[in-house]
Amino acid sequence: MAVPAQLVEFLNKAREPRPPISGPDELLHIDSLGMIRLMAFIQEDMGIHIDDDEFTLDNFATLGAIDKLLQNKGISGDGK
Repeated sequence: MAVPAQLVEFLNKAREPRPPISGPDELLHIDSLGMIRLMAFIQEDMGIHIDDDEFTLDNFATLGAIDKLLQNKGISGDGK
C-alpha cells in the first residue's frame, strides 16, 4: 500500500478515540465534517490536488480506496 504516512497519521488522529487503522479494508468512518478536514489536509498540507468530484465517501471509505485513488493520480507513498 502506498498511502503517505502523514495521511495515515492524520486519519488516525481524526478517528480518535477509535483505535488506529489496522488494515487496508477497515472502514474509516469519516463523516461530512471529517471529509472537509481531510480535503483541506490533503490539498493544503500535503500539496496533492484532488478534483472535487473525486472527494466521495467511496474514494475515502478505506485506506485501500485512498491508495487506489492516489495510485491513479501517480502519487506514491511518500506523497510524490
